This record gives sequence, structure tokens and C-alpha cells, in this order.
Amino acid sequence: MDSVFKKYASLPGSIYIIAFANLINSMGTFVRPFLTLFLTDRMGLSPDYAGLLVSISSMVRIPGSILGGRLCDSIGRKKVMIIFGALSALSLVVCAFSANTSLLINLLIFSSFALSVSAPAETSVIVDLTNTGNRKEAFSLSYLFHNLGFAVGPILASFLYKNYLKLLFIGDALATFIALGLIALGVPETKPERGKIDDAALSEYERFEEGSTLAVLLKRPVLLVYALISVLYTLVYSQSTFSLPIYLKELFGDAGPKLYGSVMSANAVTVVVCTTLVTNLTSNLRSLINIAGAGMLYALGFGMIMFAKNPWILLLSTFIWTLGEILCAVNERAFIAEYTPASHRGRINAVIPLIMGAGFSISPWLTGMFLKYHGVRWVWPLSFFIAAFGATGMFALNLVDKRRVSPAQKTSANL
Repeated sequence: MDSVFKKYASLPGSIYIIAFANLINSMGTFVRPFLTLFLTDRMGLSPDYAGLLVSISSMVRIPGSILGGRLCDSIGRKKVMIIFGALSALSLVVCAFSANTSLLINLLIFSSFALSVSAPAETSVIVDLTNTGNRKEAFSLSYLFHNLGFAVGPILASFLYKNYLKLLFIGDALATFIALGLIALGVPETKPERGKIDDAALSEYERFEEGSTLAVLLKRPVLLVYALISVLYTLVYSQSTFSLPIYLKELFGDAGPKLYGSVMSANAVTVVVCTTLVTNLTSNLRSLINIAGAGMLYALGFGMIMFAKNPWILLLSTFIWTLGEILCAVNERAFIAEYTPASHRGRINAVIPLIMGAGFSISPWLTGMFLKYHGVRWVWPLSFFIAAFGATGMFALNLVDKRRVSPAQKTSANL
């Protein structure tokens, strides 16, 4: 355990500032968790129209992320984070004082768009400031602080929603401005400039390249295959928010929603308690091996929910699949960074996560179709086989990936 704390301690100071900014931002994530409720309960919109608006606010993140990736590779990471983060926050401030339904809807959608533009920049900054020796620890720290904040944020949001609705929007915006202030004061512009960075200090696949994002990806098919296999992971993981509450309601009746809250709390506690330990135990293993292991944990954790006849088995399953979540969170961005040229970090960190996240987008629809013909309890054995198949794909991809690395890299690899 000492080794991982030493690695945490040796991280650049800017990584800690980004982590604290994540903590503040996630503590102030008030609007997003209550968006559907706000649209239906406070604005009086029908559930189907509210659902359409929530879907649109999610869909605008696709062009937003692509634009953000392009901008942070051209004008710089820090400018993109500050400009578009501020635009997102300002939109929420206006929402707090507007009674115009049409304006509110458009501002909420624009806020989501602006936030998505800034997203690739944060990942790119962390990659810029680290190397293969400490990158996993940097992402682990950022992930840990994000979850610490998010464990508190929804509790504060529920109080504000019930009693001080305007402060729900103002508080969210204020947290963003504080986080942006930390970044503005403590994080340098990290955009790599050709000629200022020694290509020899970069790994083969991280060296500067000319050409489009598509051209870069076609030279790195392992990234595309990885992203496609990851869709299976997100298909399974999304059942934690879609099928699980339905199943618990069916299994435990009126106690189901309360038990689901306990499951989400157990998920948060496991992340906070185990992230450092899991990072320490797996930091020397290849990223793909860890991600393949995450798939097996997903298979076991989600698969055993079918047999969760009491809360203790359910909490055990939550602990298991949350370990898989930690492994994915710590390793997936580190793996993407290993194959991303410094010249294209923003664009690749926009495109690849979009492909990976497709499972979150299509899973509710696919699962809904499945539930028309099968009981919800059969979602869990299906999840087991999907996750196990995905894990097998990751193990196979690791074997292919090992053949592609240089002899020097092979010597240093543990697996």
C-alpha cells in the first residue's frame, strides 16, 4: 500500500488541483440528477416530452465532445475547460431567474452541450502531465475525488430541490466557477507543441502525427476494437440503473426502492474505500489484463443478482461489480493514452469514449425490448454471458497487443 501512496505523493501538483476541482464540481452536481423530476414536477411537462428533452440533452454531448476534442488540440486544453465550463455555468445561473419555459429548456440543453465540449480537455491535461509510470495513479486519484464529491452532491441537491429551487441552479453554477478558478490559477496550459517535446521521450504510439483522427485510428485498430468490445461492458453496467431497480421492486415490493438506495450507497462506499487498494494491487499489470479482469467481475457480480434472494447477497454482488467499475475507471483512459499521439489527444479522448458509451445509450431500449418477452430476472444470466464474452475479447486483444509492443516494452511488461 505504501507504494501507491508514494506514487500519489509524486504526482505533479496540477493533478491534485484537478482532483480537488473534480471534488468540488461533483459535490455541486445538483441539476443533472434532478433534471427529469424538474421537467415533470416543477415545469409540468409530460413524462414522454420530458424524456425526449433528457435524451436531446444527452445527444448534444456527441457533437459537443467531438468539437471539444478538436478545440483542445488546436487552441489548448485550459482555454476549452474555462470558456465552455463557464458558459455551462452561466446558462444555469440564467435558468435560476427565468420563468420562460422555452428559454429554460434551451438553456439546459446548451449547458449540457457546453459541458461536453470541455470534457475531453480534462482527460488530455492528465495525460499531458503524466507518463506510463504514474498515469494510472493520476486517473485513480481523479476518479476517487469525483466519487467522494458525488456521494455528497445528490443529498445536498435533494434538500435544495425541495426547499430552495433557485439555489439548485445557482449552487451548481457556483461549484463550477470555484472549480474553474482552481484550474485557472493552478493548472498550466499543457497542449504539447512539436519541437518543444522530445519525440524520443514518448512511446512509439504517442509520438506526434499528421493527419485526421480517422487516419490515426486506422493505424491503431487495437483502439477501435477495444472501444467496440467496451460497448458490451457498458451494456451490462447500465443495468445497475435500469433493470436493477425494477428487479428489486419485483422481488422485495415496497422495500425495493429503499434497498436500491442502499445498493447505490454500497457502490459509493466501495469506490471510496477500495480505489486506492485496487490501484495498488494492479498498477503493475497491463491495462488490458486489468480491464479483462473487470469484465469477469461484471459477469460474476451482475450474474449472481439472479440468485439475490436476500439483501446480503445483493450487497455482495454490488461489491463485486463495483470492483470491476474501479478497474475500468483506472485503466481504460490509461490504455487509450498509450495508443494516442500527443498531437491528437483531445480528439481521440473525445471519439473513443463516445464509441465505448454507446452501450449506455442503447441499453435501455434493448433491455426494454427484452423485457417484453422475458422476466427481468433473466436479464442477469444474459448480463453474465455478455460480460464474460467481453472479458474474453479483452484477453484476446491483450495477446494481440503484446505481439505489437517492442522487445524493450515486453521485458518490462508483467503479463
